[in-house]
Amino acid sequence: MHADRAVTAGHSPAPSSSDRESSQASSGHAALVSKLVAYLKESGRQTWEDVKFKVFAAAEMTNWATSTDIAPVHADVFSLRQTQDKEQANPCVYQVVVTRTDFLAAMAQRQQRAACELISEGFYFVAPVGVVAPQELPAPYGLVTSDQTGFTVVKAPVFTKHLLQPLPPFVAAS
Repeated sequence: MHADRAVTAGHSPAPSSSDRESSQASSGHAALVSKLVAYLKESGRQTWEDVKFKVFAAAEMTNWATSTDIAPVHADVFSLRQTQDKEQANPCVYQVVVTRTDFLAAMAQRQQRAACELISEGFYFVAPVGVVAPQELPAPYGLVTSDQTGFTVVKAPVFTKHLLQPLPPFVAAS
């Protein structure tokens, strides 16, 4: 009976090595996102973290209000150049990966990346040095690496000009 009480008292088993790796990757991801946001802001860009969009997958929508052709998009970081000229906004998406497993999982999400391409002029993977090799990334993806000294654009993305405009009637959330 006392043994049952000890178990129900909440002495949880020691975390497994995969639990520790997952926790380290999660904290490493958050740290790299924060570091990237600071870098982008210093570079004159407005940033949003952990952004979710709904993107119309069809290029021409005739009845957007009732369309089911919508792709959900998650961006670790979305940024725009700080400018009053919407032609120069240069929307970019940054997918942060901190482990090889993260990168391979992100590469397997082709629909997610395609939806990100619809809302950005440039799509970058951001990773610690050595996690991703530039030759592994097909066009149009770019690569930014991070080390103790900062960030390096290792491979520029193929930029596609987009002019983001909300569909009418656009109502801001209150």
